[in-house]
Amino acid sequence: MAKSQKTILMLGAGIEQVYAIKLAKKKGLYVIAVDKNPEAPGFNFADESYPISTRDIDGLRKFIGKYKKRKISGVMTMASDIPLSVAILAKEIGSPSISLKVAELASD
Repeated sequence: MAKSQKTILMLGAGIEQVYAIKLAKKKGLYVIAVDKNPEAPGFNFADESYPISTRDIDGLRKFIGKYKKRKISGVMTMASDIPLSVAILAKEIGSPSISLKVAELASD
């Protein structure tokens, strides 16, 4: 696909995120998936995949800082309790998201 295609970073590629990855692809998005499990099932459906924990905020920040193949347009997850990771990374790339305060309140 063209580099002008919007790219999202999917936090998590477990069975819980497979539907979201497939739907994003169906909508024409380029999907980069990260998950600590190098055998995560969602990796089979993503355009690119990297074995990084969704809770390793420093590691994820380093990843998006070094990633130069495409412009990451958004960050999301599905069925994971990681709102802080999503909010921090979305802020890093300048993408709309919940605020850090709301993410902290939503975290258990």
